[in-house]
Amino acid sequence: MLKIGATVGIYARRPESSKWHNTIGELVSIDEDKADGYGVTFAGQGNIIVYFRQDELEEIDTDTGADRPGTPPADIEKIKRLAKLLDVELEQVIAALENTGVDIDTLLTFHEWLDSAIKDAERLDMYFNYRDYPDGRG
Repeated sequence: MLKIGATVGIYARRPESSKWHNTIGELVSIDEDKADGYGVTFAGQGNIIVYFRQDELEEIDTDTGADRPGTPPADIEKIKRLAKLLDVELEQVIAALENTGVDIDTLLTFHEWLDSAIKDAERLDMYFNYRDYPDGRG
């Protein structure tokens, strides 16, 4: 199910930590010889290695970037919202995050604010056009 070169978002943990977190990146290698599961290396910020148990590997959906079932898909949902706001493919947002290192929350907050500001400006413009021309001419 996991393929080399796939861009995936998964719920994982670092080798030195017991803390689980969402990871997004391009899969560059799979090491099946780890004692506690598979070692998976992702391209991007310093090639981090994350580990999974066999059953967790089988649950990962590489096509949608969804994280492990039963875990909060917060970052994936944020990326989907950002892709919709920018009218681009999910992969483009993931690539932008990887290339720039910008935090997803910062990017999403800015673009949601910008989208809101544009809509407010459009509403205001329509309001003034209507006031200036009561018959609806703009």
